[in-house]
Amino acid sequence: MLRPLRTHWPYCRKRLREIAVPRIALLLSATALAIAAGLAASGCPGPDPSYRTTAAAGGGGGHETTSSSSGAAGSSSTSTSTSTSSTTTTTCDCPALDVLFVQDNSYSITDYTVQLFPVLQQAGPAIQAVVERACSYHVGVVTSLPEKNNPTQCRTLGDLSRVNNLGQACGVQNGIYITEQDIHAQQNFSQLILCLLTSETQPDGTEQPMAAMFAALDPTRSAAGGCNEGFRRPGVPLLIALITDADDTVSDVDGTPGPDPPSAWHDRLLSMAGNAQSLGIVAVIGPSSVQDGGECAAHAPRLHDFVDQFLPTYNVALSICNPDPQAFEIGSKGVGDALCPPP
Repeated sequence: MLRPLRTHWPYCRKRLREIAVPRIALLLSATALAIAAGLAASGCPGPDPSYRTTAAAGGGGGHETTSSSSGAAGSSSTSTSTSTSSTTTTTCDCPALDVLFVQDNSYSITDYTVQLFPVLQQAGPAIQAVVERACSYHVGVVTSLPEKNNPTQCRTLGDLSRVNNLGQACGVQNGIYITEQDIHAQQNFSQLILCLLTSETQPDGTEQPMAAMFAALDPTRSAAGGCNEGFRRPGVPLLIALITDADDTVSDVDGTPGPDPPSAWHDRLLSMAGNAQSLGIVAVIGPSSVQDGGECAAHAPRLHDFVDQFLPTYNVALSICNPDPQAFEIGSKGVGDALCPPP
């Protein structure tokens, strides 16, 4: 696909949206897996020493996971899995981790399939390591426009996606987001996350990734009866994985008229997390300026400003114009190591 000249970009962008095939969700699914793959070699600190879950599986074999921690960063926990035939013990790098994918589901994201493809090629194999190294995890997906295929009562901005683009349930155990119980029930983690990320792209509306992120993390949504019931856990490290081709110029989450300054986004996120060492971000976004990335995508200075306010080793931003696969993998692992120092 030829890159449009800067002067013709608005028109060409509009035409691309009109003719684009709504298939980017599947490709973005693999991109999200690539982000997670970079984190696979890392665990996370243990702020939730009391976490314990037991899930029953078919065939009469039960599975139990028990997490414990000394409370120090980088401490280890032990996960024990039992069944009728065998008993195994593995060491977890951290008891708990919450991961929120913020996915652009507007038509304009379909312009970047070619740029994303090299990252997609190495996406899948390492994802299983996330399950093996985290004793407890919640992995959810929120879209920059409301997911219209969700159940009727959960089709507002911030409601986690739980179906594919055909409206079919993805089959996670709690019906909303992925947890370790899905693996206990012999579910395929990679297939589950691919399903959750296959949102149908939407032709109308302006992307609001920051508003979607905060709405998804709102404690009222994670409360009993909420559309994201149980997803966000106080005190648990949070990794944001952001994929969007457009800057966020409209999200207003601070209660004042007009779009928020990026510093307000970070300050609010920090107040929700408790401390900067519990926040990490991996972002695939537009270039910050002409000098930073040429003319392939709309510039995203506000999102770059937001990402830069995370601690230096807790953030990675790659241009959606040409996200180098090796830099993507190395950078993602670095954020994981910062959130969860290896033992």
